[in-house]
Amino acid sequence: MKKTLTTIGLVAAIAAGTMALPGAASAASTADLARAECRNDKLDDPREFGREHGTIKRCVKNETRQARRECKADRRFETAEFRREYGTGKKALRRCVRDELR
Repeated sequence: MKKTLTTIGLVAAIAAGTMALPGAASAASTADLARAECRNDKLDDPREFGREHGTIKRCVKNETRQARRECKADRRFETAEFRREYGTGKKALRRCVRDELR
């Protein structure tokens, strides 16, 4: 009886853990979002992509940098809206960059 309850508890814990994974796995990093955008840009027009960025790595860097600049400008000039949407903590800028890249 005790072994059965332990097994049921273990199965329930594993099931709860796997239920939490899809939400965590869907939260892509800013680099992943930028990389996906760069790949789409490269597929759309390879020549222009080559002239503008050259490589995927450089494109990711440029896209991330541009999103960060836009978010910093929003945070500075549209303070109330920025705080309302992203908060005031350390991760507010990261949330903004992630939204810009989506």
